[in-house]
Amino acid sequence: MNYGLGDGQEKFLDLIWDKEPIGSGELVKLCKNSFDWEKSTTYTILKKLINKGLVKNENSIVTSVYDREKYYSLLAKSFVISNFEGSLLKFMKAYMDNAERTMLPQKEADEIIQIIWPYALIEAMDKLEKGTGNEEIKADRKTSNVSTSNLLTIKEALNKGAHTVGTGRSTNRSGNDNRAR
Repeated sequence: MNYGLGDGQEKFLDLIWDKEPIGSGELVKLCKNSFDWEKSTTYTILKKLINKGLVKNENSIVTSVYDREKYYSLLAKSFVISNFEGSLLKFMKAYMDNAERTMLPQKEADEIIQIIWPYALIEAMDKLEKGTGNEEIKADRKTSNVSTSNLLTIKEALNKGAHTVGTGRSTNRSGNDNRAR
């Protein structure tokens, strides 16, 4: 799914998101005021976005097919699939492997942890069920409770806010440097 939107198409889609549902005549007026586009330009861009499956024009009412969040989610997934063989891990390694070795802001690191942690628990439970996991793991799939020294150590570190991003070190919520050992 490569939408290949140009700047004008992205601005147009933003306008639709901000105003939808919007009559096509009103959209023409808005585009004239916002972008200095003629009626024919507005309808040309509208037709392109309809052909890409991003907007609909039914009974002269224009609406988006996806909201902003869903669109950018699909775009991100498409990017990872197209450029990193569908591997989020490869994308993250490439993203984080730069000369600056930038630390993630704590808020972003916390949000990433909140997204990833349930998958780590499910992975551990799957390994346990298949008999390939650490024998210390005691998992209850219904409650998502997993107790193992390894997972608890990781969980405790995550709960304290420790995170490492390509630097070989981590920091905690108070900003103290925790050298990786």
